[in-house]
Amino acid sequence: MCGIAAAAVRKELKVPDFDMSLKAMDTRGPEAEGTWTSSNSNARLGHKRLSIVDLSASGNQPMHNEDKSIWVVCNGEIYNYPNLRSRLEGFGHKFYSNSDSEAILHAYEQWGVECLIEFVGMFAFALWDENKQRLFAARDRIGIKPLCYKETKSGIFLASVFSALLPLLEEKPSPDPLAIAYVMTLGYIPCPYSIWKGTYKLDPGHFLLWSEVSGLQVQKYWEPPCEINYDGDYSEKKWAEFFGNVLKDHLLADVPMGLFLSGGLDSTSVALGLENARENVTAFTISFPGNRFDEAPVAKKVADYLGMNHIVRPIEIKEVDTLIDSVSKSFDEPQGYGALLTMYAVSEITSREFKAVLSGDGGDECFAGYTWYLPDKLSLLQTLSPLFQAIRKNIRWLPNRIINEKVISQFYSLHSELFRHAWRVYPRFLPEEVSFLFQPINLKFDDELFLEPFNRYNSNKLPRLRKLQRIDLMTFCSGSILPKVDRASMAHSLEVRVPFLDHRIIEWALQRPLNKNEHLLKTPKQLIRKYLNNRVPKEVLTHPKQGFSMRIMNSFNWNSAIEVIRNSWWVQEGFWNKSWSDLIKDNTPLRNARIFNLYMLAKWANQWMNQSS
Repeated sequence: MCGIAAAAVRKELKVPDFDMSLKAMDTRGPEAEGTWTSSNSNARLGHKRLSIVDLSASGNQPMHNEDKSIWVVCNGEIYNYPNLRSRLEGFGHKFYSNSDSEAILHAYEQWGVECLIEFVGMFAFALWDENKQRLFAARDRIGIKPLCYKETKSGIFLASVFSALLPLLEEKPSPDPLAIAYVMTLGYIPCPYSIWKGTYKLDPGHFLLWSEVSGLQVQKYWEPPCEINYDGDYSEKKWAEFFGNVLKDHLLADVPMGLFLSGGLDSTSVALGLENARENVTAFTISFPGNRFDEAPVAKKVADYLGMNHIVRPIEIKEVDTLIDSVSKSFDEPQGYGALLTMYAVSEITSREFKAVLSGDGGDECFAGYTWYLPDKLSLLQTLSPLFQAIRKNIRWLPNRIINEKVISQFYSLHSELFRHAWRVYPRFLPEEVSFLFQPINLKFDDELFLEPFNRYNSNKLPRLRKLQRIDLMTFCSGSILPKVDRASMAHSLEVRVPFLDHRIIEWALQRPLNKNEHLLKTPKQLIRKYLNNRVPKEVLTHPKQGFSMRIMNSFNWNSAIEVIRNSWWVQEGFWNKSWSDLIKDNTPLRNARIFNLYMLAKWANQWMNQSS
């Protein structure tokens, strides 16, 4: 895994120095650094390398084609590289390395921007075409690897993360209130929005082209299925064969591979698939000593049953505030999820043993494992739906003997399907409460803006369950889970691969017709359970689902957190309403979750606003 930077400017302008940009990505690529400048000095590419495939110097980047007219920097892995290389050599292309990234150059030579449909992998790259004087950049289909950019009058600037993009800009942008609104209501900032005003994250499955003549063009090249395919083979036998082949592709590496093994259905499925394929991968498990949520005993039974080498390491965190400071420094955008803390701590421990690991992320989205997919059980309150809007404006100010979290959820279930889904995924703040908080700067945040990211990926051609899976893949998964995994792992120079989010699995899973009673979710992940049944210890199938949130929050000082919020940049600079504390007053439903959300925003601002000023 790596970090990349790119800049292309108009004639007679000088591209910025990359020193600070590349330094900001030291942990993304601690093993090699390289830059290249175009013949007319109007384009520059930079790269920080974490070597996983082709460990030799010939795998360093930027990389070039045969006549050095095309140059590329890439962050990620092209898993079908061996087959792709063989095909390209058949067309007459000459390779000088054994790096999978070099295949991007020759594929672009062969097929132009349509080369993207040939790639299987996780990637974000920037390519400069000297002959066309054009920058071509792209991001993988589901957004596993990040890429952000800003176009100015001078040209265009790109980087893996905002900490590397900011040093390339002449003027530092200010934070975007709309982005904070999304953190408060969704827990993350959805694409293409970003924390910095006027800068953007390239959407998953999109590419951009930039030249001095045509300017910036952003286009989509892939999206998840939006219809059911009734002609496919979706048997458990087909899945076992298909999954095994995908896993083999994801083992492309010249370093030993590990596997995050939690004892849950998804990571156990990966372990079983590797065992069936007779691939030698070491399982790695984090234990939470003395915690009732500790899954290490179940993971050990799985590893022993499958005959896998197994490493168990304990995690004990006494200073939560110190951990949050480290997370805030490493995450270039704020999130409201406590799982960031766990992932950061787990990555730090794992990086002592491995440079690359497999993970089970994505299984819940592809095979409907989340509890929020359960069908609604609306009470008699549904008869009050015409009164919803009038009641909603004042619902949180009703006496606590009348209002509680259950009643709130029932009231919000009277709203639209997407609103109901969003609230079930991340119940924190209402759009009108965001507008109240940002009253000083007159931000108007309504239901339409709130649900816009969901509407982008809504498909009425899919049944309800598949529709929500599709939305979650491109919003919650792409906008929250994948940045969490990327930033936490890259802070410790660790590559994490997510085979469940291979686009081939996504297409196969989302096109599947609903099985009998699947829409009722009486038995979530039916196919995965059939795959595992009688092949792994029974404890895996009966083990209650565990989230990946922080499991040490009992020691968290909530009163101290409120003081941090009170003294935060947002409050001191007048971004937030002076009555902000009304949103977290005593006995407010979901109060601790709301405090934690604002606290994470405050901690992020403490780390980043000084850097941006």
